[in-house]
Amino acid sequence: MVEIKRNHDSEDFVFEAKTNGELLAELHGEIVEGVFHILKYSGDKYLFDGVCRAALNNADHEGASSAVIEDSVPEWLLMLFGYKRNIPSIGEFFESEGCNGCKGCNG
Repeated sequence: MVEIKRNHDSEDFVFEAKTNGELLAELHGEIVEGVFHILKYSGDKYLFDGVCRAALNNADHEGASSAVIEDSVPEWLLMLFGYKRNIPSIGEFFESEGCNGCKGCNG
């Protein structure tokens, strides 16, 4: 089973996906003036969606209202899951775009 959670031991905003203690994926970001910047992602490409959603959800709870996925994250990875570089509203992302157009789900 894969566990996705924030690494609170890190000084940075880091989300990790692990199984049995093995690091499978890692997302680094920061919140600047209400905007969550996803700075980099490394690891299993198929875990990107889950790790990104977990990080976006946490950033929303930490006060971010929008997000930007920086150019260091490859365009093909965004296209794999239908992400756009600019997410004007994290709340709306989870209401519509985040679930391929469905309404009212929690992501």
